[in-house]
Amino acid sequence: MNIPPTTPAHTHSTRVRANSLPPLTSDGPLPSDPITGTPRTRKAIIQKKSQVKRAKTLAAKKANKLIEKEAAMIQAQEAERSAAEVVENAKCAVFDGILDTLNARGYTFGQLMAYVFDPIYKQGVHRWNGFFKVPGTATSILWLWASKRNSESARNEVHDWAVDYVRRCVRREAHGITQSGIFQSHKRPINTEYFLDFDMRKIYHQLRSVATVAMDIFEAFSTSARHIRDGCSPVRQAKREMVVGSMGLQGLSQYSQGNNYGRKVFSIFFYATGAQRQAISVASHVGLSESYASIVQKARRRPASTDNLQDMPVTQIWKPGTLRALSDSVRTVARGVASTGLFGVVYDNINMMFRVSEQVMGRNGVFYCIV
Repeated sequence: MNIPPTTPAHTHSTRVRANSLPPLTSDGPLPSDPITGTPRTRKAIIQKKSQVKRAKTLAAKKANKLIEKEAAMIQAQEAERSAAEVVENAKCAVFDGILDTLNARGYTFGQLMAYVFDPIYKQGVHRWNGFFKVPGTATSILWLWASKRNSESARNEVHDWAVDYVRRCVRREAHGITQSGIFQSHKRPINTEYFLDFDMRKIYHQLRSVATVAMDIFEAFSTSARHIRDGCSPVRQAKREMVVGSMGLQGLSQYSQGNNYGRKVFSIFFYATGAQRQAISVASHVGLSESYASIVQKARRRPASTDNLQDMPVTQIWKPGTLRALSDSVRTVARGVASTGLFGVVYDNINMMFRVSEQVMGRNGVFYCIV
């Protein structure tokens, strides 16, 4: 049997058929799923497809509107920026002309500032309208003076002035508190109320009202960036207020020895809780309490020394110590209560020790009574 040979015509027809298939990236219409089922089902499918198509159309329109709106906003911003640049250039031209005029006349900008701010020249209207009418204008200029973009010598001068100004404010506050006598013992009777009224949080709020600058400094000195960012719990905040109040109270005791309210209260607390004499002396050296002698000192008189023998000796009076003054006050109250009628007191657990057991240099035999 003879097999006819393959002709080129057969090969050509095969290639044409392979090339006649549609490409995979065709943008032509894509056939959808056939709509089958009952008339009610076909109607529901057609409605659903219409809704999907409508949603796509609305989304496309919305996207186009957003694009148009953003484009319009960008154009408006560019127009505003161009207008602002024109205004800024005109302002800079005016200011440059003023500075050139000052230099040409032999004057400086500092002299112009002094002319505006010195009250003797009576330029209060320009001073108010130019600097203080709009809140924050003067503050922004001060920050520019202290900025790192300024020269180091200029920053140092501004820094030194700011520190000196704050120092004067704090001294003024300390002087006012000392003159008021709210923390001075010689202006208040030393009795039970003197000690029972002691409240560190109350003292903190008192100092907050009369020494705002100093307390702001103490607050900044004891507050980290983490405390500002995360905040503090009420317990932590109350503890910090006590510490800051103690800082202010100790600082005032160094400003004037008369501001000894806190030291007297702490010294009686140390003494009553059985603190040793050396511990009280250490607390006195760091400014927390009075000295041991100031606590137990007796009231007595002694003649003062004089260089001229013909002069009459002047008697110096030693005031009683804090413990003696408190004891006298309590005994006065007790005598007053006893004189009003029948009164009884029951003592329990009286411990007496006439000699301290520890071997400490300078320790004398002292009577101790702990109730």
